[in-house]
Amino acid sequence: MTTQENLKETAKLSQQYANEELEYAKLKVFYQVASISSNVAKASLLGLFGLIALIFISFAMAFWLGKIWESPFLGFLSVGIFYLMITVIIYFFRKKIEKNIITHMAAKYF
Repeated sequence: MTTQENLKETAKLSQQYANEELEYAKLKVFYQVASISSNVAKASLLGLFGLIALIFISFAMAFWLGKIWESPFLGFLSVGIFYLMITVIIYFFRKKIEKNIITHMAAKYF
């Protein structure tokens, strides 16, 4: 083989390699998009049904506490304060929560 033939063969193999890398990148992106879409759909459904359950449980707890304390106002107020306390706790630990979520997502997708 001559040098020119070697260069042509190298160029051909380089082009083939580049095309295969491009196809691999496309497949990887498709997998990640499909995986993320699936996870978002699952999380949305779980979140929706969890929220509905939480609303019913909250109302039941508020009415129950209102019956015990003979004041529906106090029952609903105590449930509201409970959720406010949870919100404040989550706010103070938000950096740690975000870091854990980002670390988990990065390990899963990269």
